Amino acid sequence: MVSEQNNRIEKEILAQVDQGKTPAQVVADAKADAEINTLENQLKELQAARDADAEAKQEEEVPKAKREEVAAIARELMSKNARMSQCVGTMVAARQLYAVCCNDLDRQITKLPEAQQHELLAECLVQAATHQAAKEFDENDLFMGFQETVWPWMQATIALHNAEEKVERSKELDELESLRRHRKIPLGIKYDPDLGDELRRNDSLVLVGWEPAVRYLIDTIMTNVLTARVPEQLFHIIRLMKAAPTKAEAQRQLTRLGGKDWKNCCKSSTSWPKLFQGRLLDQLSDPLDLLIVDDLAHAYEGLSISGESRNAGEAHKRLRQWSTKMGCGLLGGVPLLSKEIPDLSGAGWHNLRIFSTLRSVWIEEQSDPLYYTLRIGRDAYRENVLKGTLDNYGGSNLILPG
Repeated sequence: MVSEQNNRIEKEILAQVDQGKTPAQVVADAKADAEINTLENQLKELQAARDADAEAKQEEEVPKAKREEVAAIARELMSKNARMSQCVGTMVAARQLYAVCCNDLDRQITKLPEAQQHELLAECLVQAATHQAAKEFDENDLFMGFQETVWPWMQATIALHNAEEKVERSKELDELESLRRHRKIPLGIKYDPDLGDELRRNDSLVLVGWEPAVRYLIDTIMTNVLTARVPEQLFHIIRLMKAAPTKAEAQRQLTRLGGKDWKNCCKSSTSWPKLFQGRLLDQLSDPLDLLIVDDLAHAYEGLSISGESRNAGEAHKRLRQWSTKMGCGLLGGVPLLSKEIPDLSGAGWHNLRIFSTLRSVWIEEQSDPLYYTLRIGRDAYRENVLKGTLDNYGGSNLILPG
């Protein structure tokens, strides 16, 4: 057979040579013919594939139409045939029950001694259950099994899973709360050379000085905290304001109370917690991060002879205890009438010196008659502020976050 084919090819080549073609031309023509044949074969295969796809699509369209017809019948039956609906619902419940069983099986295996926690153990038990379920059974026995075994097991297992999930969720919340309580509050103002501009949540910063300057700084700090961009953290503030809060400054991170509503709120150890529970708790959407008190002496009005310093110290003592329980920092002000450097060395300031970071606030005149130098402490913070801003300052310069 091969020799006959070779003889035929040889005769064709000799015939082309006799017609005047060179051997090179004969070879070139042969290659061109081979390429044309290959292309034709490829086109035929492509067309055959397209025809097969078209036929398959036509075959699929018929079952799809039938499936839609059957689905419509099934929906109607499920809405009108109570027995059939119960049957299908029971099938769904059986599948879900199987998932509960697999979940509980995995939980139990993880509690076994390490030597028994074989990677194929669950698969082995499931296969054994599948083999047992394939055997003939009596429906009455199945019903009794549900009453005596399945139903009590479901009640106990679901209760156990709920308890375990509650414990796990509680641990997660505790971890998140611990992280929150350890996260410092960025005040944006360097109030201490060593502490910088961050306030720890178990600490308090108390600013004492000329009232417009103290209020200006409190407003500035509040704006800084509200607009701080700390990863995964928005800071929430309660502010006890001397002035009445305005609706224009209302926003989700800030809860405010006007001066008349919190006057003398620290007269006893329970008066502030009661006020918080009754007026402020429901307004908080997240845990509190910072409590701001415009005037600590306004929160505890003892005997007039006690003076602002002692009254402020008493208020701070009670608010600091509460803030520690809440995991929030405390920023307090003690506004004075004088522009001079306040003397914080007296006995009246003793409690605040011991139990808070107590800082004086004052202003210095400049060579430029338009500006004051606003200062906190001796070497911590300086800011040039227009005299007109502080002389007429009534607050608030709150900038709402965008």
